[in-house]
Amino acid sequence: MAALKNGTDIGGIAVYELRGFEQELSKIYIYDLAVSAPHRHEGIATTLIEELKTVAAERGSYVIVVQADTGLDDWPAIA
Repeated sequence: MAALKNGTDIGGIAVYELRGFEQELSKIYIYDLAVSAPHRHEGIATTLIEELKTVAAERGSYVIVVQADTGLDDWPAIA
């Protein structure tokens, strides 16, 4: 998904849908989430995640996961 402002791409989220072999439900893995620096702290990333929740539910996913690493100072992802 992409976030647009006045027709300009200012952010986006890339995910994988992971389907299990023995489960009908899937997991959504957030691979990348970014917002251009001038547009940070405007709630854009939160809006992308909220929209992802809707899409994930429609696809029958039961969880959304993101990998975060404290050693890389990835505090936004941890939060």
